[in-house]
Amino acid sequence: MKDKLLSAAILAVGIIIMGLCLKAGMDNFTEKDRKVTVKGLAEKEVKADKVTWPIVSKELGNDLPELYNRIAGKQHAIKRFLIANGISDKEITVNAPQVVDLSADQYSENRREYRYNVTLVITVTSSHVDRVRGIIARQGELLKQGVAMALALALAMAMALAMAMAMAMASELLHHSRLLDNWGHPDLHFTFPTIKLPSMGSEHQPVSDDFFSEWHEMIMSGPYFTLEQWLASINVAGAENKQALITGAESDALSRKLSLKSSQGGYKVAIIWLPERMNLTSANKLLKLLEEPPSQTVFILVSEEPEKLLDTIRSRTQRFDFKRIADADIEEALVEKRGLEHADARSLARLANGSWTNALAALSTGNENRMFFDLFTMLMRLAYTKRVKELKKWSESIAAFGREKQKRFLNYMHRMVRESFVYNFHEPELNYMTAEEEQFAQKFAPFIHERNIIELSEMIGKAVRDISQNANSKMVFFDIAMQTIIFITRKK
Repeated sequence: MKDKLLSAAILAVGIIIMGLCLKAGMDNFTEKDRKVTVKGLAEKEVKADKVTWPIVSKELGNDLPELYNRIAGKQHAIKRFLIANGISDKEITVNAPQVVDLSADQYSENRREYRYNVTLVITVTSSHVDRVRGIIARQGELLKQGVAMALALALAMAMALAMAMAMAMASELLHHSRLLDNWGHPDLHFTFPTIKLPSMGSEHQPVSDDFFSEWHEMIMSGPYFTLEQWLASINVAGAENKQALITGAESDALSRKLSLKSSQGGYKVAIIWLPERMNLTSANKLLKLLEEPPSQTVFILVSEEPEKLLDTIRSRTQRFDFKRIADADIEEALVEKRGLEHADARSLARLANGSWTNALAALSTGNENRMFFDLFTMLMRLAYTKRVKELKKWSESIAAFGREKQKRFLNYMHRMVRESFVYNFHEPELNYMTAEEEQFAQKFAPFIHERNIIELSEMIGKAVRDISQNANSKMVFFDIAMQTIIFITRKK
């Protein structure tokens, strides 16, 4: 009996030891997957020591010898421009002109005004990076010499600033004609996002011409406006809540306009506002137009989110970045034009974050952000107390908004999460909040930390994508409410 007990005890001890060994082995295995030791890895931004700049120019026509003569003239003009600006002949490479016979495209059903498309590419390869960068900024001088560019892409942190610069560029190209006093020049064409009105037929795709009077009134009041303001200017109930798009029919209409000869004998200018709102059909048609641009035509794309454009469209553009307006300049403008005290203007300028339109919006009594603040604080308080029934009502109230307004609220929510997280570092110069938002953040900020900030940001970003793709908004916002309970109750 004693032998049996001893054997059982030894067996039990052996099993325990084996279990501990297995546990240690599993812990060691999983720990290896979770930790990586890297030696000698570092990042550092360095200045480029070489630049390659391709200059592309095109000519369309039916007389091939004449096209070659025009291309040769452009080639000489570009080389003169480069050499005059300090580029040596050794740094310039001239490729042979490429000729495309458009009538040989058996798959195209479109009738073409011109038969031949001749493309000239001159490449500058230089180690003088700063010099070439300066020349790129002055390449508008080539336009004045008759060397047409396919496209200029205007981008900005303050998107309304880019629109103002685009209109100024168009004015320069059209020689500051008196016809621009009311922005009714026949060679200036605007393309912008539109919505489908209830009065439109089921097969009708809205185009910019359908809203010409509203658009004209908007730009006559000034070049600083937002998509929200544009949709609100359309005098139709609920227009500001609909998703605005640039349709395929709009690209067809633009192509027809640009196929006509210039009425004033100069350039034709197409300003495309918010091209990232083109649907896929429209984007592909615009790409075709950029690949075979009509003669003497300049495209100016004013984009707020260029990463949403097709890569093939971006690759055919010359990009210009317009940075944020300095806080001091906004402060000065608020004092001079709006009569604010310097202290108030300084605080407002900082909150505007480089955007004049944000500064003006903050001055309005019916500021939408005030409502968004109330909704955000309600969500966080209800989520912390886990009041599911009230959260369901909250999600239904947000779902009653139009999709554009829902996306604006999500962007506000994303900003407040970020600001609350940064508030924990106690560096006031890093925060951009109103006094009311900062007062809320004093108690709320500790609930946003390293263990939930990434998940919260990803959750909001996914919701923006889902709303943009017409997902059921009640489900999207109720899902946000439920996930928020998990995230903000998570301990550090």
